Amino acid sequence: MNFSVNVLGLAGCGKSTFLSRLQHQAYVGRYSPTWFTNVIPITFQTSAGPITVNFTDQKCQFDTVVRPADGAIYMIDYTSKLSLKHAKDFERKQGPIPSITVVNKADIAERKIRTPPEGSIEVSSKSCYGISDSVQALLRQLTHNNELTLIW
Repeated sequence: MNFSVNVLGLAGCGKSTFLSRLQHQAYVGRYSPTWFTNVIPITFQTSAGPITVNFTDQKCQFDTVVRPADGAIYMIDYTSKLSLKHAKDFERKQGPIPSITVVNKADIAERKIRTPPEGSIEVSSKSCYGISDSVQALLRQLTHNNELTLIW
């Protein structure tokens, strides 16, 4: 199975670091903004067999054109109220497709967002907290299989 998934969120919310965690199981400690669109294919081993997801990591601004995709990850940064507003805008632009909302930087105490959106998944790309839960939730939606589990 193959799927395309857009990873959308404002600059600095952790999109590239999240994807680096998935791809290399490593934390990238330095901030390096995304200047172009990168497609990152990652194959996950699951209880339903291998699933390849082509994640599109693109520079997101207020006027970003959202590419067609099978699914989406909307990234919010706990330290930025603006990221919450724009995640909702990206979701509206993307339309009704399988998606998850990920609230990154769950390990940071100085939060600007007190209550995460209902149904969102807290993660820390730095400590790897919640990463597998978020991917499993997305894959379950994409495959319409609520029993699917990741095999790490």
